[in-house]
Amino acid sequence: MVMPILIKLIETPPPSAMRRAHPEILRDTYQAEAVEWSEKMLPRHFEPPAAERYGYQPRSPRTIAAKAAAAQRGAALLIGGAVVDDVWTGLMMRAVLGHQDIAATAIKSTVRMFGPTYLYAYRKDYKQPDKAAEITAVAADEIAQLEETADRVYTAGAAKIKETTTTTIGGPAQ
Repeated sequence: MVMPILIKLIETPPPSAMRRAHPEILRDTYQAEAVEWSEKMLPRHFEPPAAERYGYQPRSPRTIAAKAAAAQRGAALLIGGAVVDDVWTGLMMRAVLGHQDIAATAIKSTVRMFGPTYLYAYRKDYKQPDKAAEITAVAADEIAQLEETADRVYTAGAAKIKETTTTTIGGPAQ
């Protein structure tokens, strides 16, 4: 004698619900990553150990001496008593840290920063450093931190889906 087997498949969340919610969860994840980078990691580029941490182009001894002399006159800004590669008067630092526009979609996030023209207009023929590339560099430990943030936000977003679907397969003839 053959006994019918009853199978109940309960999906929480079901694929259809996850498919509907997925773009919003991704947008929230990218938004959280961009905000964390903007608030926690961008300011590190204007601290004394930034050159070592992010691998900035070395400044010439002449530039370092000029910046130190300007700091003695009060024309250059020292941070923590040290000369910082991406800070001379502090104009770029104040502009970049003062305001960023963050836009996130389901496929990426964009942090738009505002600063003086020399931030993006540099002369490679004069061996000028690419300041825009320097302040957007991300260290390996920061990548891991951003990945943890993404994982936490994505998991929390997926956990908010409370919809379930129950599918019954087989069982006695009705």
